Amino acid sequence: MAVAAETQTFETIPHGLELVGDINTSPEFGPGDLIGDRFAVVPASDDSLELASTTLSVVYLTKDTENKDAQAVLKLHTNNSVESVIRSERERILASEFIHPKLIPVVATGLHVYEDGTNNPYIATVYAQEGD
Repeated sequence: MAVAAETQTFETIPHGLELVGDINTSPEFGPGDLIGDRFAVVPASDDSLELASTTLSVVYLTKDTENKDAQAVLKLHTNNSVESVIRSERERILASEFIHPKLIPVVATGLHVYEDGTNNPYIATVYAQEGD
């Protein structure tokens, strides 16, 4: 028997990420806007701020204001299903635990909270240019 995916407001999911409200499913940022009070959005190209987007997330090129404006790639989780949020949290925890010379290191993880109470979990990694 198939069960429909739940979309709901939830307070806590496994591993302790505490959400303050609903997931913002359509975030809008401009150049220089801060995500997580740390990462400033940088245009990815002449016509887009996004490096990529899917039904689960949006990926931005950013400058890390806490690390001498070093470039970072930030994946912002945008899907409101319980399963999707749990998957994102699992990815955040696993990615931040692995350290290996062939893996791109995680710079930070967190929760971007909007004035309206919605939020987006995020994971930021070092920006690796082609060939790095």
